[in-house]
Amino acid sequence: MTKSSETHPNHLVGSLPQAIQDNLLSKMNLVHLQKQEIIYEQGEPIDYVYFPCSAVISLLTVMEDGSCVEVAMIGNDGFLGLPRYFGMELAFARGIVQVPGESRRMRSSLFEEEIERNENLTEQIRRYANAMLSQVARSAGCNRLHTAEQRCARWLSMARDRAHTDEFPLTQETVAEMLGITRPSAGLVLQSLEKQAVIRATRGKITVLDSGKLKSISCECYRPVEDPTDSSQ
Repeated sequence: MTKSSETHPNHLVGSLPQAIQDNLLSKMNLVHLQKQEIIYEQGEPIDYVYFPCSAVISLLTVMEDGSCVEVAMIGNDGFLGLPRYFGMELAFARGIVQVPGESRRMRSSLFEEEIERNENLTEQIRRYANAMLSQVARSAGCNRLHTAEQRCARWLSMARDRAHTDEFPLTQETVAEMLGITRPSAGLVLQSLEKQAVIRATRGKITVLDSGKLKSISCECYRPVEDPTDSSQ
């Protein structure tokens, strides 16, 4: 089984044998995801699955009063639409674009057909599903036990790994939403990181100045993007 000499920007797709990649890509289309675009709402049908190339998407749990908090991040390490792997049609969380960029998109019905007939794809999806469930579980503890500054540093580090950029079109309101804190608290967190010369926060944009220090401030929940072909992980 040969793999492409030029890895696909989505790690999950790029980990597959070339023939399987070609087959999948023939059933996908390339789309540009806009900042703050809602891919689907919590409880809505999942008509498409997305394999981000440069975009970063947050999964937000939304409460009845409209408040929300991020429970997982999806970038070029995986795909959006995990419930369809388990045969479920509805989204368990809101999927919203935090970092705009490109993604491959595939109809959910075609995706389900492929995982039924394609053992290589099924295995990679299974491993990613396990990693995603671990991320959701970790987020529950992280949101309760770690400081907002640690969690913000963790989020920026994870997003940087997936988007391969040091600039993020994020506002204080967006940071507050992701961390489940108030906007004034988000402002204080960003001010603290600025004072430490880790980031620069301007209106509507956050720039990472020192990625190494940012990772050192992150809580223990930060993990770099792993190679999906490495079964030892």
